[in-house]
Amino acid sequence: MRSIVQAVLVVVILAAAIALAGWLLRSKPPPPRVTAPRLPPLVETLRVRNQEVRAEIVARGVLQPRERPLLTAQIAGIVAWISPQLQVGNTVAAGEELVRLDASDRELAVQRLRAELAEAEARCRVDDTVINRARLATVQAQLAQAELDLARTRLRAPAGGTISERSVELGQQVAPGTLLARLAAPQLELAVDFDEADIALLPPLPAPATVALDGEERSATLERLAPERDPRLRRVRGFLAIAGASDARWRPGAFATAQLRGRPLPPACAVPDHALTPEQRVWTVVDGRLTARPVSVVRRSAGQSWVGGLADGELLMVTRLEVATEGMTVRIASQP
Repeated sequence: MRSIVQAVLVVVILAAAIALAGWLLRSKPPPPRVTAPRLPPLVETLRVRNQEVRAEIVARGVLQPRERPLLTAQIAGIVAWISPQLQVGNTVAAGEELVRLDASDRELAVQRLRAELAEAEARCRVDDTVINRARLATVQAQLAQAELDLARTRLRAPAGGTISERSVELGQQVAPGTLLARLAAPQLELAVDFDEADIALLPPLPAPATVALDGEERSATLERLAPERDPRLRRVRGFLAIAGASDARWRPGAFATAQLRGRPLPPACAVPDHALTPEQRVWTVVDGRLTARPVSVVRRSAGQSWVGGLADGELLMVTRLEVATEGMTVRIASQP
């Protein structure tokens, strides 16, 4: 019996101790709440350094011949001979004979008129009258025309170049003006389309430039611009004459890139595009606070804008903040 009483007493004592501990924990005052100070945002800045800007204008285009001479018939006739060189892709020299028309009728006409000329000259020696002199002049003119027509039966390349198109066959009947072949001159030009914004930046023409193709560069000259812009693309076509002749790499149809220096622009500072607001403003830092400054965009290029309206030495914030307000306190991460 005594052991039962002792066990009950132990249980009561433990319960009382647990209750007392719980009361003490509940009645203990909470620790004071400590609020950490909120620091201003940390931002990166750059020191404004204005400098003269010359726009680098870059445009891509397609190489093409500077000239496209045409081989055309000047008289009517039947094609009697075609040079083996008159094939697309072959190179011909200026004056090289490419096509010959049947000349039998023309040769007979020349022979006949030469005989008539000899007869007319003999008559003038015997009887130098007005009628005989008129007859002599007429025969001389007819003979000159006949000899010219005979010479025109041999068609020669009007200039050196590469045959780009052939449209004549043996035995074909041709008339004056019939196109027989097209040539591509060895001198090349690059046709490019300039953005409307770049037109105002182009230097006076002719302007020096460089043209690059597969890592190789050649000097070039921007010679002329198209008189009208493309209303759909809002671009203007320009033509650059390229030094050197065409070859296996530099040939019509190849894509190339032109680069030239534009007109000098007002002094400006280069800033990242994200530092410029849609309202054409930037944030400067003065005594640890933000100040909005309106600027003028002089030139845009890959990832950055050249802006004017800032003084040398000003601190420009280049960190993109979700919220930025006038007079907002900031911390500068590094002093440029």
